[in-house]
Amino acid sequence: DNGTISNAKLATNAVDSTKAANLSPNDLAQTGASSGQVLTWTGSKYAPRTASTGVDYVTQSSTPSGTTKQWLDNSAGTQEVWQLKQRVQGTWKTIKWYDPIGKVFSLLPPAYILATGQSNMLGYGGGSLGDTVQDTRVSVWNNSSSWVISRIHFAPYRTDGYYNNLAFHFAKKLAQTENRIVRLILQAYPGQPISYWGSSSTAWTGITTAISASGSSAKTFDAILWHQGESNGDGYGPCITDDCYRDSLY
Repeated sequence: DNGTISNAKLATNAVDSTKAANLSPNDLAQTGASSGQVLTWTGSKYAPRTASTGVDYVTQSSTPSGTTKQWLDNSAGTQEVWQLKQRVQGTWKTIKWYDPIGKVFSLLPPAYILATGQSNMLGYGGGSLGDTVQDTRVSVWNNSSSWVISRIHFAPYRTDGYYNNLAFHFAKKLAQTENRIVRLILQAYPGQPISYWGSSSTAWTGITTAISASGSSAKTFDAILWHQGESNGDGYGPCITDDCYRDSLY
């Protein structure tokens, strides 16, 4: 207390929490620490170590070597769904799927949906505002060059103020119900009879082109949404009977 150094003051455990209460972090010696490291208990002592980011996997396109236990495989590219894999008895097993567009994980593989038909599939009905909030688990092909978060008023949906869209709500409901990544392709052709979707037709070419451009050619589609029919109604040329329409649809 009087500034005199004594054996008692130098004894083991002589400096307790009360005496160290006014110590500043700047009073600690560097003890080999580098920038960004934190003080970590190693199991036997405290030592400087790199801070954990909470991510326990590596992200890369090639199979990791060494003792890595989990690997986020991004070899499919930035527009495709990635796979989080875990090493199980020397073999990599997929345990989750990750969408780099919405930056979300899912325990289920992604669901692929094709939506097509006439103008109603684009959403021509004014209706009420409804649920227009985006869900980051749902991505839609913008019919140009990329997958984007599914958002009402943005391509490929109508951009002129209409809110109703069967495909938007179906995909969002599926994502919410199954906590699943959903990929949606929307191809609508206003004012066309069902024959417009025949093999080698304009609609057929548009659909297959979108599927190919989006990288979905090898995918299995989980659902096809169809919203068409008024152009085969009264006074609209051939195929206005139930049997004819059903045969054309099949």
